Amino acid sequence: MRSVTTAFVLAATALVALPAWAQEAPKKLWTRFDSTTAHAQIAGAACQMQGRTMVAGQYKPLQVHAQEDNAVICWSSQPSPDAVHVAVIMTTDPTKGPNQIVLEIDAPEGTPPNVIEDFRSALRNTEAELQRRVGTVAPPQVVQVPVAPPPPPIPMHPEPTTNWGLIGAGIGTFAGGYLLTALMGAVIVDASGNPGTPRWWPFVPAVGATVFTATYVEAPNCKCSSGRVLSVLGGVFIDVVQVAGIVMMVVGAASPKTRMVPDAVGVRIRPDGMIEGRF
Repeated sequence: MRSVTTAFVLAATALVALPAWAQEAPKKLWTRFDSTTAHAQIAGAACQMQGRTMVAGQYKPLQVHAQEDNAVICWSSQPSPDAVHVAVIMTTDPTKGPNQIVLEIDAPEGTPPNVIEDFRSALRNTEAELQRRVGTVAPPQVVQVPVAPPPPPIPMHPEPTTNWGLIGAGIGTFAGGYLLTALMGAVIVDASGNPGTPRWWPFVPAVGATVFTATYVEAPNCKCSSGRVLSVLGGVFIDVVQVAGIVMMVVGAASPKTRMVPDAVGVRIRPDGMIEGRF
């Protein structure tokens, strides 16, 4: 009996003397997010997730299983020891936060730091994808910048004004035509011979060139019929130009344009603080 007791004590001593790393549980890497989505819907979305993740330079299958209150609801695929396992843990206990969704990965003790980072990356990616699938990702915030309302329209009324454009065009047209007849008159004033008609006719506006070219007398024995016709036509053209200029001036003076002007002089302060004047 003493030998059995001694053997039991030695066995217990040997268990206590085992290296510490052989008794320690795997290291838990975890993250969590809040969601009011039904647990069944979250589990369905989690168990539909399949893919691969990079661990220590190699791609490994990613497996997800969902559990509620320590009862497994589903797996994304048949459990495999070579896969990276992500647990989606939920609870219905109101004291533990039923809206908190916890994701865990077991990282065995002694795992190199670079592999730990690979596990963390797989955990973050799984969390982001699960949130996207269950619709818990917060929508982007739209910042609306207030826009100052446009100033009210200024009261306007029509007001007649002189049609200086048409009057100016008429003056220019008349002056161009009269300049030609004035030059013709300046040449005739000192010319030799008797034209048979007053030399001042070219200086008469609108009709002078026509009357002079139609009434002057050619020199004796001059066969100038064709030249006479051309001179009369030229005189008529010059007078027509002058008449057109006079008509334009008269029409411009008789038909003023209409423009819109403010009703009255006023100063006001706009909603944005600017001072606005109407003149």
